[in-house]
Amino acid sequence: MSAWMLLLALQQAGIASEYPGDDGISRDPRVLLSENFETGDLRSIGARRGDVAEPQNLELSDDVPAGSAGRRSLKVGPLFVLARDKAGREGKLLGQ
Repeated sequence: MSAWMLLLALQQAGIASEYPGDDGISRDPRVLLSENFETGDLRSIGARRGDVAEPQNLELSDDVPAGSAGRRSLKVGPLFVLARDKAGREGKLLGQ
């Protein structure tokens, strides 16, 4: 089985496969986080979530997967995460 076929099989077997168009998925107790990008803007999303740490790295986009019930997605990009090692030195874990 190719990696692509395995990935496709895993996606079809996930929680989202039980909710066509994601309708009702936010009420499933197995779902940790869901967001409706169809309404509002980044500010209103931040208000619902409590904070948007780096809004300059977020953008509401019309780029959605084929067959998606939604018209918008959240484009996230580049993220920088700083961490300290045991000696107290900072290092960049993600980003460019």
